[in-house]
Amino acid sequence: MSRLEDSSKGALEPLIIRQNLDLISLRQQRQIALWATKTAMMADQVQQNPLLPSHQLRRMRTHRAIPGGTRVWLGSCRERYPTVTSHTVRIDLTGVSTPGTAQPAGFYCPMKIGHLCIYVYFPAADVVIQHPPEFHLSVARIWPRRSSDLPFPPPVQPQNGEAFEAFADELRMSLYLYTHEQAAEHGIKES
Repeated sequence: MSRLEDSSKGALEPLIIRQNLDLISLRQQRQIALWATKTAMMADQVQQNPLLPSHQLRRMRTHRAIPGGTRVWLGSCRERYPTVTSHTVRIDLTGVSTPGTAQPAGFYCPMKIGHLCIYVYFPAADVVIQHPPEFHLSVARIWPRRSSDLPFPPPVQPQNGEAFEAFADELRMSLYLYTHEQAAEHGIKES
């Protein structure tokens, strides 16, 4: 894992310490998503009942494999301080039927490191996820991969750490979760 930390510094550091308009390449997006997923997986493991099974942790360590269904969004905060803030939340999939499961439906881990804001979500069921259009100017999905380089920072950003936490909760509460059948039936595509 220390090798993953070292190899991620080049992609993460500029986004953490400054807010110059830049393009984040697909390679950098994947590196950031790997680092964020690893960090969120560690947060999940300190929960009373971790969501992710141990084989996914091993696959991350040995193959740098992001668990299937994981979503990672990228954003920014105008104020650099506080340097680090994060919190984790269990999410229930309201409106999505998952037959025979009593486990939590997801694990959400937003993180603010300097200017960089990352939002990681591990669903416990295979779902299609959308967020309302008002979030499109604040966050961009970097995992699963986008098809092009990403301009950064986004035009709309929380002002400070407190606003980041409020925004992270708002994003979580506004996620629309659909089964693949529901999405296909209504012509819904992931945002």
